Amino acid sequence: MLKVPWLAQVGGRAGTAPGSRACKYVLNTLMQAFQLPALARAVAESTLRELTGELLYRLLDDRIPRLEEGTSLLKALNILMLKILENSRRNYSFSSLLHLLRTPPPAVAAEAAAGGGGGVPTKFSDLVVKCLIKLTKALGAALGEVDLDMLLLSIHQFFMGLGVDEIRRRGQEDDKPLRMVKTVLHEVSVCLVCITVVVKQWNLSTCTKRQLGIRDKSKANFSSAVRLVHVLSKKARGFHV
Repeated sequence: MLKVPWLAQVGGRAGTAPGSRACKYVLNTLMQAFQLPALARAVAESTLRELTGELLYRLLDDRIPRLEEGTSLLKALNILMLKILENSRRNYSFSSLLHLLRTPPPAVAAEAAAGGGGGVPTKFSDLVVKCLIKLTKALGAALGEVDLDMLLLSIHQFFMGLGVDEIRRRGQEDDKPLRMVKTVLHEVSVCLVCITVVVKQWNLSTCTKRQLGIRDKSKANFSSAVRLVHVLSKKARGFHV
């Protein structure tokens, strides 16, 4: 996929400067695909997980600056990652990132086992956390695209993969990945509470109706309900709408 041409170009030939043409072709192809929501959402979860792990790892590759147009390639990698988060299936993105947070790619795991890598394992988990922050901030607004049951299952699998002892150990160290997953769980809880409010009580105040653009509650459709959940979830976090 991305790995073979990228590594071949990063390595370069003996006595020559590494090239970047193949890297640019691969990134341009992926960019074209993930700019189209229909294509992005057609990517399987396993493929998305592998691609996400590879892209995040390449963002930390210290050989990239030695490539021709290395700065441009790093910028393209960042933009591609943002497009993936924006247009891929939200549940697949959450699941992939939670998996990578617990089980990083083999190259990252190997550097962690070797005890070197210039802090690459920590930097990798930090990048995964940043991606999760972006997705979590948009959770209320994109609620119609998220299967909360599936997301809760992904969170459950993350905790089960760590085990009770590891969770306690990380909790004592104020571990950033563990704190991030707890934040995701909190946001899901807020959304679930707000959904319950929407389902049980459509007797909205005039002010809230005006904010939502709902003139007749009998005509309120699913998109209006999603918007209401977003409004209520923001209020639950102490923000002003």
